[in-house]
Amino acid sequence: MTKTEFLKELAKGWFGNSQQHSIHAQLLRKRGFAALADKIAAESD
Repeated sequence: MTKTEFLKELAKGWFGNSQQHSIHAQLLRKRGFAALADKIAAESD
């Protein structure tokens, strides 16, 4: 595996997890858990 391939795989995982946290935070906010959503959003940044 080259450095470029490794970095591409790392980026996929990083952005995938970030997106997942963002979606989870949005769902929690819509359910009325704004404080928890804020905490998850802050931790994902």
